[in-house]
Amino acid sequence: MKKIGLAVVGLGYWGSKLVQVFKGIEAVDIRALCDQQAKILEKVIRETQLNCPGSADLERLLTDDVQAVVVATPPAGHYEVVRAALKAGKHVFVEKPLAVSTDQVEDLLSLAQQKKVLLFTDHTFCYDHTLQNVRQSVATGALGKILHCRCEWLAARPKPLGPSVLWDSGPHALAALHYLLGVHQARVRMEALGRLPSEVLAAALGQVESDDWKADIVLGWEGQTLYGQPVPKVARVTLVGSHKTLVYEGSFAIRGVEIFDGTREPDFYFHLSPEARRQQAHPYAGFMAQDQPLQNACEAFINALQTGQPVITDGIFSARVVHILEAAERSLSQQGAWQTLV
Repeated sequence: MKKIGLAVVGLGYWGSKLVQVFKGIEAVDIRALCDQQAKILEKVIRETQLNCPGSADLERLLTDDVQAVVVATPPAGHYEVVRAALKAGKHVFVEKPLAVSTDQVEDLLSLAQQKKVLLFTDHTFCYDHTLQNVRQSVATGALGKILHCRCEWLAARPKPLGPSVLWDSGPHALAALHYLLGVHQARVRMEALGRLPSEVLAAALGQVESDDWKADIVLGWEGQTLYGQPVPKVARVTLVGSHKTLVYEGSFAIRGVEIFDGTREPDFYFHLSPEARRQQAHPYAGFMAQDQPLQNACEAFINALQTGQPVITDGIFSARVVHILEAAERSLSQQGAWQTLV
């Protein structure tokens, strides 16, 4: 098939990773790079040895040679960059979250539909084949009826200038929750547990409730405390079912799944010693996948452009995550008051 011409906008820590991943996909030809800082732009071009134009001006790079744009700018800038790319008729792969308000995501959804282009958000964990196997176990009832879910995204690098931990780690936790259980008619609350000296929210505890299940959302950056202890580096989902309880750990250093008999307390795993875990957990045959979720996400985007196959984290999915985040933000401003999601 003809190669997909790609432009990458935002070449910081994550953007430079995306350049390397897309560069390794045979169906991709990176044809333009964009960053506001000339030194970063020059560094990425030098290190990747890409023979393509670089510019701080996105409009100059939206040529006929570019069919898709990868956006890895800070979240506050997503809306303007994504909108410019969509307006030019380009498919878009954007880092999470899609945007930072419901009004913004609704506008982007409408524009993508009008232009008949794909709007894809990189909720990376949704492309972890292990988490996909967990979702299948939920769908088939292997755990029984899901009663409670606990999503913990802890010990990421602090962002003193923002975005807050809610908009930094929260999209991972809430995308995983929505992917596994579907957050539709529900309500949400969120309270602050800690802030940086700059007053940026650094730790938070929230709840999401539907008619069928309840979920805890636990967020905290490196250096924060939880239950009086420093937060561990985890990306964990605990699913408490009426028959079995499953724990998924998605951080790249210690990915895995453990299954326990019976219904447990939502935070039971936090209090189990490693020895108790070994004694109580069942083998997780069939769950584990030795893959790279970021690679999977990038390949899913390119495959969708070539074949028209649907993707997990399309504009509708991604907009829902932003709706939940915005409701959680409102709750924070109202001292943890419940907010209704429709």
